[in-house]
Amino acid sequence: MGDPLEEWEELQPDGWDVWRHAEYVTIKEAACLLSRIDPGSRYVGNRVLPSEAQNMARLIEQALCMQRLRGLQVLIWDTDSGYGDAGEVAVSQSDLLGRHLSENSTIEVIDLAKWCEVKGFRHPWRGVKSAATPAPAIAHYPAELRAAIEAFNAVHGDPGATARRSPKAALATWLESNKPELSANARERIATVANWLPSGGAPKTPGG
Repeated sequence: MGDPLEEWEELQPDGWDVWRHAEYVTIKEAACLLSRIDPGSRYVGNRVLPSEAQNMARLIEQALCMQRLRGLQVLIWDTDSGYGDAGEVAVSQSDLLGRHLSENSTIEVIDLAKWCEVKGFRHPWRGVKSAATPAPAIAHYPAELRAAIEAFNAVHGDPGATARRSPKAALATWLESNKPELSANARERIATVANWLPSGGAPKTPGG
């Protein structure tokens, strides 16, 4: 069997690679892409999409309304604007049920890819990484917070370190050996904060 992404790309029009690197798409663009229609064609400018893209747009709209899919900016048609033609108004994700969404509503590609995978729809955004803001590197944490994290990870992951003694005592020993630059009071605070068994006592051994 061939590579699914390569097979997909063989069916795409010229310029598809630009869309594969998009950060977000509209409902209309997403419906076209998932139906193997070039969003840069005349369909984007027309109100009526081909039937296969219409069906996909409806599924995306339902997913947004049911909060199965998170919108970046969700727009509804406001028929009470008083200006004749209905205008587009942005609304919150929690206020969508029963609304008629505009096809110009936008969705982040990372969220659209996850939704497609849950539904079993083939999509071209395989391997797309989360757009969430990464946590700061531990090296940038305050010294005592960094020491607490390092001590917890080292001691909690080593059953031998807590053999016949409490986690707090094991943490204090690790800190004394590995963080001698910290004061005794600082090490005491850190061992208290990182202690995952504040009730005291050594962890029970199997069969004990």
